[in-house]
Amino acid sequence: MGFSATRLDDIAEQVGVKRAAIFYYFKDKRELCAATLERLAADLMVRLQHEFSRPVSLPEQLEAGLTALVDFLSERPAFAHLVLRLASEAPFESHSDAGALASPFLEILGDLLAEGERAGLLRPVMRDPLQLASTLAGATIFRVAAMPIFARSEAAGLPTSEQLEAHRREVLSILRSLLGLPAGERA
Repeated sequence: MGFSATRLDDIAEQVGVKRAAIFYYFKDKRELCAATLERLAADLMVRLQHEFSRPVSLPEQLEAGLTALVDFLSERPAFAHLVLRLASEAPFESHSDAGALASPFLEILGDLLAEGERAGLLRPVMRDPLQLASTLAGATIFRVAAMPIFARSEAAGLPTSEQLEAHRREVLSILRSLLGLPAGERA
């Protein structure tokens, strides 16, 4: 129903509690949304840290991290919707919230890019972790959360497994290109 149209009564009904129970923990819908984003971002970071700490090459870690991100967002399309909402919120009241959610990921990504470049494993076209993340995560967030709206067909909705696999291949190809890996080389 979207953020604006969803009432706390709707949320309470969906989770099987009284509306007062939500107010016990959250002062309003915005605070509940922020807590949900924090929880999902923390879950995503656990998954990414696992991939980034595997005993494989750094390019393989980055590819596995991107695959984990695509899978996470496709499994939790509501997270993609909430991220888009947070990013587009006016008058930018949530920018510090968004920065707090993104900074641990961007710090790790920046460290991995710098390490890969120092070791000669990567020749990144993009050295700015925010630019790289917005290119790759942004494509996936848009694919999961916004494309169904633009498709306007009976088939609109979550991507099929075939569409998701095609998207994974596409963003991995973009990642390899942006990391300076040869086009045909799999990390």
